[in-house]
Amino acid sequence: MTLDAFRAGDIQVIVASDAMTRGMDIEGVYNVINYDMPPYIKTYVHRAGRTARAGRPGCCFTLLRKDE
Repeated sequence: MTLDAFRAGDIQVIVASDAMTRGMDIEGVYNVINYDMPPYIKTYVHRAGRTARAGRPGCCFTLLRKDE
């Protein structure tokens, strides 16, 4: 399974939906890239919270269009 391979470090990038990440706690996630701006700030905070766990550094990037 792809998620198991990601957890094991066999793959370094995974594309995930918000539903897939609910309750996900994987060590070593340093970057989250949002393809779009979530409609609710709570969703953005949840996405960003997948990185920088346990006091470790991390970054959250969001791709935006000029009109956003």
